Amino acid sequence: MSWHWQFQQYIRKQLAAVTLGYQRKIAISVPPQHGKTSLVTNPYPVWRMAREPGIRVAVGAYSQMYANLLSRKSRRIARDAGMSFGEKNMVNEWELANGSSLYAVGVGTGISGRSVDLCVIDDPIKNREEADSVAHRERIWEWYMDDITTRLQEKSSIVIIMTRWREDDLVGRILNSDDAKNWQYIRLPAIAEDNDPLGRAAGMPLCPQRFSLDTLLERKKILGEGFEGLYQQNPVPRGGLFFKRDWFGSFVDSVPQSTKIRRIRYWDLAATLRDTSAYTAGVLMAYDGSRYYVENIIRDRLNPADRNELIRKTAELDGQRPGFERTWFEEQPGAAGIEVSQSIVKLLAGLPCRGDRVTGSKETRAEPVADAARAGLISIVRGAWNEPFLSELASFPRGSFKDQVDSFAGAYAKLSRGELAFAVATTK
Repeated sequence: MSWHWQFQQYIRKQLAAVTLGYQRKIAISVPPQHGKTSLVTNPYPVWRMAREPGIRVAVGAYSQMYANLLSRKSRRIARDAGMSFGEKNMVNEWELANGSSLYAVGVGTGISGRSVDLCVIDDPIKNREEADSVAHRERIWEWYMDDITTRLQEKSSIVIIMTRWREDDLVGRILNSDDAKNWQYIRLPAIAEDNDPLGRAAGMPLCPQRFSLDTLLERKKILGEGFEGLYQQNPVPRGGLFFKRDWFGSFVDSVPQSTKIRRIRYWDLAATLRDTSAYTAGVLMAYDGSRYYVENIIRDRLNPADRNELIRKTAELDGQRPGFERTWFEEQPGAAGIEVSQSIVKLLAGLPCRGDRVTGSKETRAEPVADAARAGLISIVRGAWNEPFLSELASFPRGSFKDQVDSFAGAYAKLSRGELAFAVATTK
């Protein structure tokens, strides 16, 4: 069985989940020239149009010209399959006799007045110049938010398939939005890494019939760090700016059972409530006497009342875990920070909790946990939060968000200092 065939079957399985309504929002990042358009963007809308009379499809791309090209190729597939067309048969808009229709739209082009049941977005970024332009990335985001999402119906589906360019490209922004929990994100690197979605061994190429490992390694030499984004789908270099993904090794399914287990959760509280503000994030970390485990991360943008309620409910559930010691939260400076701290302590009355007045820069506070990760002392428990967490680590400290890093550093600091204090006490 070839990996190229495995890749095709895997993509088709993900699209089947969209078709059946099990997953309505899916983003797939794939290296360039690996067949994503011919496998997804061209045939999938036609297949849906044939089996679902009346379905309204929108296909988006980086320009109207490219969107029209995608439309032509889909129309050719329908014609070659012997499907009957309706009255509309233009390059950017056509329909089948069963009433289903396809509309092609480029970034910046509106689709007002139209309802969409299925939207497929294929590579909204054209090239490096567009990717490096903050203004253009913002234009894509506004197009997606204002022109695309507003046309989706209650049970509509959306598929984004693209090559990653930047941390805050379209997929990156979605994964850092409040809507992230509704999305399934699939990252398919050209050269397999640990925990590969297809089950490849580390180092195996994605589609060896198209690009052999030797070819990919040659391109890596030429592109340098650019290879990580374009081919490995890591917009921030795998080596990271402060943390490296490799330091965490393979994910684990759970924290090993141990009578020595110790657990804490550390919260970083968002200071503002705007849609683009920082998140409130809580990292649950465990220590079994030899290794530290990032067991769970909760992350959301909430108003103060909902935030406090989330912290309370989480503390109650955490308290049922073996070896759970305390809920910690970072205390903001000034009178406002003290007031928030007092309100949380009062809310958690009867549950062990404490505010933590931190000092030093975020980078300084993150150094100890980075050293522990570099030494291979930290494992990550497998979960839906893994990719956003690792992406934030890789982009730190230049990334847009640092809430998970702050919580991660705080949790490690409390567990490691507690272990040191215990060791000192037992030697006296």
